[in-house]
Parts: sequence; C-alpha cells; structure tokens
Amino acid sequence: MEALAEQVVGTYLTQGGKVFICPSYSIKYNGNEWSCPDFVALDFDKQEVVVVEVTTASNISSILSKIRDRDQQWLVKLREQLTADHVAEGWDTRVLCFVRRENLKKAECEFDGIEKVTFAAIEDATFSWDYWKERKGGLPR
Repeated sequence: MEALAEQVVGTYLTQGGKVFICPSYSIKYNGNEWSCPDFVALDFDKQEVVVVEVTTASNISSILSKIRDRDQQWLVKLREQLTADHVAEGWDTRVLCFVRRENLKKAECEFDGIEKVTFAAIEDATFSWDYWKERKGGLPR
C-alpha cells in the first residue's frame, strides 16, 4: 500500500510541470548512504528543495521523530550534497509529509508554529479533479 501511495503522491507533486522529483533520493554522508527520503522535490516556481515523506501508517510516531530531527536526518547533509553538485544553490529547504487524514491534526499540532514543515492528507492527493485548482498555486503550504 505504501508504494501505491507514493506513486499517487509523486503524480500529485509533479502536476503542472513546475516540480521535479527524485524518488528515494540517496543522501550520503562520508560516502555512504545516510538517508533516503521518499522524494526530494525541486520546486522551480518557488525555488525550494522539498523533502517529501509519505506514510500510510496508523501510528505516525516514527515519521514525526524523523521530522523533529529533520536537520540532521535530511536537510544539512542534503544541502551539502546539492551544493557540491551545484544544484539548487541558495534555494530554501523544507519538509512536506503526507499522512492519513485521520492523523493530519495530530501531525499539525505536533509542529504548530514551526516553519518549513507542512503536512497534507494522502487522500487529498488521490483525486486529481478535486485538487487541480488548489495545486495550481504550488505544493501544500
């Protein structure tokens, strides 16, 4: 189920043609794979690098823990890697996580007031005729 949810979210992210995604992007540290988020998205319109995680789990403690430690888990090493490769230099970074609608409030409350961390319901990314107008303005904020 997780793989299917990731495919649907990947399609959602690239709707409109202004976002490039790399599924399972390998973030390296000292030459070894450190972390592999579900997607790294380059939002050309907003000039943002977005680490995207998708979870269909009913218990979201694990993903919330990773997001709490997002700088060490992803952002610092990702920024170093992209800078070394001359990709998206100077772009902002943030985290976007898709969770079940039933977990959305819990996730949002956990990070209330924290900038550059956004949550969206997986269900909102599954029906293109529902999200198209809202998606035109960029990725969820």
